[in-house]
Parts: sequence; C-alpha cells; structure tokens
Amino acid sequence: MAAYTPVVTGTGPRAAIQRFGEGFDVNPSVTAYRSFGSWGLGAGVSYLKTGKYDPTQDVAKDDFDPGDQLTVAALGDVIVGDLVRLVGRLAYTSFSADEQSGRETFRLADALDFTLGAEYRPEPWWVSASVREIYREKAERLGQGGLLSDELQNNYGNELRGNVTVGYILDDMWTMGGAVDVRHVDANDYAKADPLHDGGRFRIAVGPWVTWTLDRWLQVDASVRYFYLDAEESPLYPKGATFNGVTADLRLTYRF
Repeated sequence: MAAYTPVVTGTGPRAAIQRFGEGFDVNPSVTAYRSFGSWGLGAGVSYLKTGKYDPTQDVAKDDFDPGDQLTVAALGDVIVGDLVRLVGRLAYTSFSADEQSGRETFRLADALDFTLGAEYRPEPWWVSASVREIYREKAERLGQGGLLSDELQNNYGNELRGNVTVGYILDDMWTMGGAVDVRHVDANDYAKADPLHDGGRFRIAVGPWVTWTLDRWLQVDASVRYFYLDAEESPLYPKGATFNGVTADLRLTYRF
C-alpha cells in the first residue's frame, strides 16, 4: 500500500478564490500517516497566517488584515481488491477576526466538512470520484458597542461538491485526462425580504487537463474548464444571474 499524506486545506470562502495584490501569507502544516497493510489512518494540522495590506492608495489608515485560518483534519483509507481505494476525510476550520486599521470588523464562520472518495486504477487508466459536504456556523458581525457578535441568522447555506476525474498515462512524462466538477450551495437562513438573503447557487465545470513530468523534481500541470453558474437572488445578484465562461490554470511544481 502506497503511503498517503493527508492534505490539509481551508474550507472558507477565501479557499476557493485566487487572491492577488494582497499581503504576504505563510501557511505551515504538519501531517502524519500510518499504514496498516490494506488500510491506513492519517491526521494533519495547518495554520494560514495572513498578511496585512493596503487595499487603496488614496485612503489613509485603511490597512486590512484578513483573519488567520486554522485547520485540523483526520482521514482513513482502505484498499478494496487490487485496484480500488476508498478514502474518508473529516476537517474542521476556524478563523480569527478580520481587522481594519487594528479594529476587528468581521469573523468568518467556522466550517466542518466531510469528504468521501474512491479511486480505481486499471493502469494506464485511472478514475477518481469524490463527494464533499461543507457545513458552516454563524459568522460574527459588528453589533452594538462596536463588538463582534453572532449574526442573527446563518449567512451560509450548506455546500455540496462533487468531482469525477479520468486520466490516462501516456508514458513516464505525459498524463492527460478530463474532469467534471459540480457545486451546489443551499439558500441561507435569512428571509427573502432581508438584505442578507442568499438564494444559493449551482455551478458545473468540465474540461481537459494534462500533466508533463520533466523529471523527479519538476512538473507542469495545465487545465481548461468551461463552466456554467446559476446564481439565485443574493446581495451580489439582487435579481439572480447566470454565467457561462472559461477558466484556465497553469502550475509549475518544483520538488526538493
């Protein structure tokens, strides 16, 4: 049974958004895994220390410091037969408060998420599928006296994600395939007439990917996704909206 390292990542809204032009972040993590033959157990902890930055050039004393993020995770996996591997992962993420000019302004809701996955590898083909459920608690907003307190209703609806990836190993250097990602976010707890009401959204993305492994140290990954997004009424989209678009991703990985 091959060794497996639990990946510890965040689950908050920032985890799904690439951020540019912000502060310098540091993200140390520690993971451990123990194999017991056909099954194994693992655990990990990760801390994202976010850096302060100035979002504007012409407004004084508006430096913004996003809250830090602590994630703890545990997983278990088992080999079924010779080609199938099942994985379960449970993670909890907690956030500290956002600060502007040294004053606490908002705290993202803590999140609990559970993932079930399966891999089937009849080489040179391989297939993986996963389902992930994310539950978020109430966020904290500024209340009377300028102090943070739990919001009246939960601003976050439960989130369900699914993924299916198919790959084919061409040779020692090239692997290619395709993927389908699905995401559904439930409506939040605020009534429709409330300014904070969010009716939820549905998103599906599909497209090809390719991996080029130059040697044991250097790897290039590229992918393209066509996506469709159906967003219900929310503060961002008061009348709802639908979007079609294309995203592209290019990554260079160096191991040492």
